[in-house]
Amino acid sequence: MPLDHPGRWSLGGAASLALDLPRGLGNGSGSMFDAGPTLISSWSLSLEHRDGGLRDRITVTQPARVEAGTGYLRFPSGRRVDGERTFENIAFPLRPTSRTITARWSHSRPVGPGDGIVSVFHSRNPGHARTPDDIGAGVAWRVVW
Repeated sequence: MPLDHPGRWSLGGAASLALDLPRGLGNGSGSMFDAGPTLISSWSLSLEHRDGGLRDRITVTQPARVEAGTGYLRFPSGRRVDGERTFENIAFPLRPTSRTITARWSHSRPVGPGDGIVSVFHSRNPGHARTPDDIGAGVAWRVVW
């Protein structure tokens, strides 16, 4: 569809950067897994075309991802000292091995009292791991009141 096609074009985006401080600094939960302070990011960029009831959208996103942080695993060692169980503690980085990026195209149009939607997507490194790409499609009917 050429850019001079009638209708309205819009470009949108959002980005978030968050610092998660669970239970405050220096406080552990006593559970088997605990996460220390973590830096989390996410972003989304979309290009949309509307023409009457028709809408086409291309979106590229990165879901929430830990950029920096440390996880702590605490488990019984199987030993006792002075009658008390002892525990092993392991610290490891929480940063994923890869960045998940998803591109999605969707088209919607009025169908009866709602909208019919067709969508296809391609996700690289789904789950933030170096794994095969995830490709899919879907069809939906949506009613909003």
